[in-house]
Amino acid sequence: MRIKEKFGLGVAVLLASLSATVNADVGGYAGVEVGTPVNVFTSSSGLAFKIFGGAKIHEFHISDKMGSIQLAIQGEYVNFGKFTNSWWGFGSDTGTASGIGVDAVGSWMTPVFGGDKLGVIVKVGGAQVKEKWNTGGSLYPLGASFTYTGVSKGVAVEYRIIPALAVTAGSDWYPGGYGLLGISGVFHF
Repeated sequence: MRIKEKFGLGVAVLLASLSATVNADVGGYAGVEVGTPVNVFTSSSGLAFKIFGGAKIHEFHISDKMGSIQLAIQGEYVNFGKFTNSWWGFGSDTGTASGIGVDAVGSWMTPVFGGDKLGVIVKVGGAQVKEKWNTGGSLYPLGASFTYTGVSKGVAVEYRIIPALAVTAGSDWYPGGYGLLGISGVFHF
């Protein structure tokens, strides 16, 4: 499956999740994240970005002192930007990577620090990352592409500026050794 088809599938999952929100009492969210791309095997350059959204499917109220836990389904598209791989002094290769994913997300909004403004987010799901090497490199002179499928995971801290708008800072990890350390703006509806 090509990346455009995967992106289309990701958008379809995202829209299905958001359309379920119309009938749900708990609500939905959409956001954009920018940050530093990470790969354990290569050196990354530039910015990475992620577009995501989801539908909250259930909320558990713990207590007035402990807050609540919300569960959601999230769809996402992530672009890791450009990266370079050096081959021990024998030249280098450059490429790009991007992917899609679907996650189960749990968030704990705690009233401990300033009302229901501060929360912790944990996610786990499945993702597919497509890595494409450019032509003319040392190891891949004709170019190459690889697909990594597996578990994605992440953790973040969220601060709600107002009930409908939040800022998060977190770390997400994807198959193929890719990661994203970033800050996002999230619109809750």
